[in-house]
Amino acid sequence: SICKWTWRNFTAERFSSIQSARAKKTRKAKSLINFLEDL
Repeated sequence: SICKWTWRNFTAERFSSIQSARAKKTRKAKSLINFLEDL
């Protein structure tokens, strides 16, 4: 099941790195939008 796979394949460190990568990606997109709005 998906639940078993998730528990086997995810550690706290891996989850944290995925979340930080997602946050960096959205931060870049937001800063780009703000930059374009300021033009």
